[in-house]
Amino acid sequence: MKRIFQNIAYSLLLAGLAPAALQAQTLQGKIPNLRSYDQSGINVFEPKKDTAVFDGAKIRLGAGFTQEFQSLKDQNYMGKSGSNNGLYKMSPGFNQAMANLYTDFLLADGIHLNLSLYLSTRHHNETWVRGGYLQFDKLPFKGQIWQDIMKYTTIKVGQMEINYGDQHFRRTDGGHAFYNPFIENYIVDAFATEIGGEVYVQNKGVFGMVGVTNGMLKASIDSVAQTTQNGNIRKNPAIYGKIGIDRQVSQLIRLRASASVYHINSSPSNDLFFGDRAGSSYWMVMEKPYVVPASGTSAYEGDGFSGRLNPGFGYKVDALMLNGFAKIGGFELFGTFEHAQGRGTTETADRQLNQYAVDGVYRFGHNENFFLGARYNGVTAELKGISQPITINRFAAAGGWFLTRNVLLKGEWVTQSYLDFPTADYRNSGKFYSCAMSSTNTLILMLSAGLLLPTAPSRARITWIVQKSSSLSINGRTNISQFSCGIAQYGEPDTITFLNEGCRDKTAGIPLCGVLRINIGDFDCRNRVMTGEFKRTLQYKQYPQLKITFLNLEKMPEFGPRPETLSGQVIIELAGVSRQFEMEYASVREDAETIQITGSRRLCFSDFGLHPPQKMGGLIRVDQSLDVRFILCMRQLNNREPETTLKLHDENHK
Repeated sequence: MKRIFQNIAYSLLLAGLAPAALQAQTLQGKIPNLRSYDQSGINVFEPKKDTAVFDGAKIRLGAGFTQEFQSLKDQNYMGKSGSNNGLYKMSPGFNQAMANLYTDFLLADGIHLNLSLYLSTRHHNETWVRGGYLQFDKLPFKGQIWQDIMKYTTIKVGQMEINYGDQHFRRTDGGHAFYNPFIENYIVDAFATEIGGEVYVQNKGVFGMVGVTNGMLKASIDSVAQTTQNGNIRKNPAIYGKIGIDRQVSQLIRLRASASVYHINSSPSNDLFFGDRAGSSYWMVMEKPYVVPASGTSAYEGDGFSGRLNPGFGYKVDALMLNGFAKIGGFELFGTFEHAQGRGTTETADRQLNQYAVDGVYRFGHNENFFLGARYNGVTAELKGISQPITINRFAAAGGWFLTRNVLLKGEWVTQSYLDFPTADYRNSGKFYSCAMSSTNTLILMLSAGLLLPTAPSRARITWIVQKSSSLSINGRTNISQFSCGIAQYGEPDTITFLNEGCRDKTAGIPLCGVLRINIGDFDCRNRVMTGEFKRTLQYKQYPQLKITFLNLEKMPEFGPRPETLSGQVIIELAGVSRQFEMEYASVREDAETIQITGSRRLCFSDFGLHPPQKMGGLIRVDQSLDVRFILCMRQLNNREPETTLKLHDENHK
């Protein structure tokens, strides 16, 4: 009973740390083509290409902080936790806090520099450079050919997290734990920061990538020794690639599938499965008693990867990973199959490894700020010095709460079993477990916090540019059939700005500044005669544009991943007549920087002093009512101070 109250007290103490855990400066600028570090970066894989207007160099600063409370027990064939079973002795307590620092610099139009640091982690208490690279989404070369190429292409060069598989987009990485709904990563954790380059091509949800690196975590110009088994060890490049498809099928359904390969034929120390410098989030489970070496390295640092399996493929690796992802409303399903083979520098035959994993997560609440999830992860591998394949299975159940989009509290129950190890191996019949597996109320709790996205300026001015993929349609009926006249792509570089301080006096709700200009001559009714009659009825030669001026919204949209309904006032100008209407909207966030707003309104020809057309002496008549529907795909601009925001295409508010 005493232990139960002790663990509850620890949990309450951890929860009490939350208000003080977030200590960072507000950020300046928003840099396109990057994944957000906060909650909005969840389920973002390769960022979509951005068409945002460049308005000057910028810097984005961010920090991640994670504090963890752990109460785990382990056992093996010699006995349970606390007995003389030859395992490291543990008790409930707080793990060492971990912290990351991120900096992104927009150097020029389409060119940015990333530098990220581990300030302190389990495996390295001191500060280490995590990586740094240049990313080119545009090239500073003259000629239309370069613009056409870079419309679909991204180039990254430097030391960076390599894009092998999709699981690395869902990892816990030192002080940054937002992307992972669970506490720890996979049993075999394919993650590495290597020196090289990657080229991406993506179009309409189909993507491909090819990369070449040095195949090692560290840069090295040292000569490489020979081994009896493999002769001269060469520093061959690692070659890898990925293909896939990622489609938002509807507002509620997103589907993604990808296949990745990685190959290196000779390396003194390849680190694909041992490239993490932060360390495991399960501290000291299934580890032997630690003997401090002459260097003074602590147990936490020396045995920094507890609960994971390193297959020891340091010389040669061939790996394949298949991933599938589905999101239906608040439900997410993510699956992984991985096969790898390779060996170390002192081996002559390749060994095999297979890994399977499936995550099921349900996100709910306002802006999906709560989640529950379950994961199964299994590995079967041939290990050096063990005659038969071994198996490790893990099952974890987790839940979390985003107090804000920058502060996350999550907990996990986990059990992991070690099967088919040799009789004398300390992992024989091994297991570690938490929560209901023991007689006390034990669990793992993790608090992760950080300010990782720029906030709006003090006047909360947010500007969005309308993308070409936006569309508008006008639907009506005749006494014979239905018709639809529309514009498939929006051609004007218009913007819409949300303000907490209005650009119009006496405007209720959230004021908007912006106007859409639609050329009536671009309408297509899919029938030449109907198209001509429709344009003539709207007097397009005298009044060539339909204008929709946005006045306000009833509230500021959340722009979350689930559809949100709201209303607002607009002015519609048609055939020289302006009328104010209330418009119904549905908004949803497509990715970290893109939103989609759908609006609809029923109008009448008579609202604008127009008469519906008739043909054949009135035998064919068009009804008075029309349904106007538009879909706006908008991407957030990189605002500076309010006075330097991009000037709107709205003569009423210059």
